[in-house]
Formats: sequence, C-alpha cells, structure tokens
Amino acid sequence: MNIMTTHESPNFGRRASDIRGRICGLILHDTGPGRLEGVLSWLCDPKSQVSYHYVVSRSGSIYQLVPDEARAWHAGRAIWHGLPADVNGLSIGVALHSSGADEELFGYMEAQISACIKLVKSLVETYQIPVYDVCGHRDVAWPRGRKVDPCDLFPWARIVKEHT
Repeated sequence: MNIMTTHESPNFGRRASDIRGRICGLILHDTGPGRLEGVLSWLCDPKSQVSYHYVVSRSGSIYQLVPDEARAWHAGRAIWHGLPADVNGLSIGVALHSSGADEELFGYMEAQISACIKLVKSLVETYQIPVYDVCGHRDVAWPRGRKVDPCDLFPWARIVKEHT
C-alpha cells in the first residue's frame, strides 16, 4: 500500500470519545470532479472546511490527509444506525478520486479499487470495524438523498467479499 503523507490537511479536529471509545465505522466517498492535484489542494485549504483521512487516486496511490486519531470533516449532517450522530467523530473517511462523470460511464480504475480494498482491509482489521459499518456517504448523509457517493458502479460486492 503506497501511503503518502505529503498532503496533510489542516481541516480536522479532535475526536470526542464515543460511547464505545473507538473508531466504529468507515465511510467511503467520491472526491467529485477535478484533477487529483486540484482536489488535494482544495482538501488542504482551510477555506474548504472539508477533508478525508485518505484519498485513493485513480492510479492506486493513497494519500493520507488526516491522522486516523483525528476527526476529519467528511460526512456533514448524518445519521448512524438510524439516529442523528457525529459520524465524523465515529468514523474514518476514505475518498476515491473521481475525475467526474466518467465513473458513471466506465467505473473505477482497477488499480484504484485494489488499493481501496487493501486500505479498507487494513483499517477494518486495525479498528475491528464490522463489515456492516463500512458504508457509503449516501448511506449516512441526512437528509436522505443529500449525497450520492460513491457512485452506483462502486463494487460493494468486492469490498464485502474481502471482509467476510
């Protein structure tokens, strides 16, 4: 797994201790359109007020922007298991770099998905996250329908297969 820490984002805070006292989930996102360099620059700009713990590039490179022990700003208003919650404080955010509408037409790059699977596997094992707590931004965003990432072509079956 190729993790580069050269793109550290200032957009994070402290995690409040949750009732279980640990990271409970993993939220997968798409970055939205734009060149990787521009996306990383935006995520590292204090004006954006958004960040992820990790960004997986289309080539399979993984960039760590926020330390796991910190609270990245990736989920916004959200619910967790049907209840309003500070999902940012309970989870790790992983974003797949999206160059735009081509994901809807062609899917993700194989190197990107392979790297994502390895990263998810590592995080699930490290934090003992149950597979049902690995979900998409669309699954936690409130109100429902506010976010639609990752896109419909995201290979959830491959993610689940690797962790069951």
